[in-house]
Amino acid sequence: MSRPTNQRDAQKRATRGALAEAAIDLFTTKGFDETRVEDIAAAAGVTARTFFLHFGSKEAAAFPDHDERVEALAEALASDESEDPLPLLRSLIVLGVSATSGSRIRAKRYRLFNDIEALRHRDVLGDLAYERVIVDHLVARSSGRSATDEFRARALAVTAMGIARSALTTWAHDPSFDPGDATAGALEELR
Repeated sequence: MSRPTNQRDAQKRATRGALAEAAIDLFTTKGFDETRVEDIAAAAGVTARTFFLHFGSKEAAAFPDHDERVEALAEALASDESEDPLPLLRSLIVLGVSATSGSRIRAKRYRLFNDIEALRHRDVLGDLAYERVIVDHLVARSSGRSATDEFRARALAVTAMGIARSALTTWAHDPSFDPGDATAGALEELR
């Protein structure tokens, strides 16, 4: 369960956000290869040392809240006591897509994926963390915990994350596209 936010945590989150925004803006205007960690830190008003207290690489700066979002998904799924775990899973994925599409900085990040292989790879690796949480939850909720149960859980997790990624990528290139509705509709097919 998430602990209450104190002033120090809020400051850390603000610094991470400023670094992420600076990184995305610089990747967009200057280019990924041409942007140095020192450039990102200076644009955010901090030192390179501070940058490395928050992120291990400039790629990581483009995903400032990834770990928290994965943890939030795990916590929300763990609280599910319903008989069928799929309705909550669907709604959480739609909520995640909607939150992502409501962010200007995330829209820029998704547009960069076509041009910056390192960010595209980082995003796919990040999705594996979400998939693992989903698989673990679905397997734990299955009746037999057989190889078939694990296969079904993996297939559902990969499909659900693929739907979310496809919706967000389409939205990043066509802002008139509604990724939340598209995701909700496609996820209804998952059984």
